[in-house]
Amino acid sequence: MRSTVKKLPKSEVEIEIEISPEELNKFIDRVILDFSQGAKMPGFRPGKIPKDMIEKEIGEERILANAAELAVSDAYPKAIMENKIDAISHPQVHVHKLVRGDPFIFCAKVVVMPEIKMPDYKKIAGRVERKEVSVSDKEVEETLKWLQKSRAKFIAKPSVAELGDFVEVEYWSPEIEGITNPKGVKDAFLLGEGKFLPGFEEKLVGMRAGEEKPGILLEIPKDYFAKNLAGKKINIRVKVGSVQKVELPEINDEFAKNMGNISGLAQLKENIKKGMTFEKREAEVQRVRNEIIDKISDETKMEVPDSLVDLEKARILENYKKNVQDQLQISFAEYLEKTKKTEKEIIDSFSAQAQRRIKNSLVLKEIGQKEGISISEKEIEEKAKETLSRYPSVKKAEKEIDLNKLKDYTKEAIYYEKTFQLLEKLA
Repeated sequence: MRSTVKKLPKSEVEIEIEISPEELNKFIDRVILDFSQGAKMPGFRPGKIPKDMIEKEIGEERILANAAELAVSDAYPKAIMENKIDAISHPQVHVHKLVRGDPFIFCAKVVVMPEIKMPDYKKIAGRVERKEVSVSDKEVEETLKWLQKSRAKFIAKPSVAELGDFVEVEYWSPEIEGITNPKGVKDAFLLGEGKFLPGFEEKLVGMRAGEEKPGILLEIPKDYFAKNLAGKKINIRVKVGSVQKVELPEINDEFAKNMGNISGLAQLKENIKKGMTFEKREAEVQRVRNEIIDKISDETKMEVPDSLVDLEKARILENYKKNVQDQLQISFAEYLEKTKKTEKEIIDSFSAQAQRRIKNSLVLKEIGQKEGISISEKEIEEKAKETLSRYPSVKKAEKEIDLNKLKDYTKEAIYYEKTFQLLEKLA
């Protein structure tokens, strides 16, 4: 095997790798052998079919394609090691020459760790201040009220709706984008909690189940958060589907005992406070970590590879599409039509976010290397097993998860966690 390295802009290198005809033949033989093990032909036992017949059955193009795949998997890691290349992305492979009897030549373009000029990251981390975490009695009481509402009983009312009742409605408006559908938009809420447009809920007081109002005029305040509606006059047609009286349970020892293995109200309050304190501490840890890495990153000089930023933008877009479908219950194509945007405009809007994520990730990697962060195989295996244990069965997990990718992801996650812990101790 012979390899030559060519440096490219934006922290990329191109490795040209040449494999001799003799080396390529070894991979060809392996492909033929693998195929012959499972091949079936009349008059021949499995594994005993003549080589020339197997080759004819498979076809030259297929043999070479599979042999090339094996050759790349074998040669690329060797070239990386021999040339001491610190690759941080998967290679983009392009075949230049693949003919039996000739050298196999291919190029692998890969992103390498860019030159990074680090500031005094320990000093920067030491300037970040932690905030004291506490949970007030008021917060505990608010959580208790939320639990009380979650255990409420709903009783259908034949009489008119009043503030505090739970109503199911259907509404239409030609002035509001997204709710002009002939079928209307369905919603449900407690009257008087202010979850809808200003003034809308008050207009429902006095209506009965099945009653409809052809037009409710609402004057939206100029300071309303939705700028497309602020200061406008809007007509809404509404139909009340049902009116239900809400019966809340009394918050006492009996209420607390119904929450599980709890002795009474005092213990429930204590458990709520402990849970909220834990959540706030976790949030504060995350805030401190984000502040540390952002401040170090701001003072770090590097050329962020464009290819990594593009990959990150694509990942962000996929999550964005999923959120659109889950939260708005419409396809991404419909979303683009309603927002009058193109997919390119949306993905371009992620540039700064993707740039920040990649830079922070590379900074963390560099700090970890400087601090000698190491991870054992045992750590990776234990963490991977923990992830797999969340699946109902091992078979289901193995079917849905690429175990090699899980191992790589787990190794990276542990590496970043250890580096963050080191920086966090300095805050």
